[in-house]
Amino acid sequence: MPELPEVETIARDLNQAIAGHRITALAYHHWDKTFATGAPDAIGARLRERIIEKVDRRAKRVVF
Repeated sequence: MPELPEVETIARDLNQAIAGHRITALAYHHWDKTFATGAPDAIGARLRERIIEKVDRRAKRVVF
């Protein structure tokens, strides 16, 4: 598990790099905690073509 300063740095860098970009595809790991709710395929269908407004962190998790 990464330490909090590393997560903060990653979230900031991702925010600068991808905020404002459109989601064209979604790849996921077969890990139960990848998504908070819903089936990954259904979530991918709902997220496709959405714009990433901001990347942030909540504790040690990166949130899009």
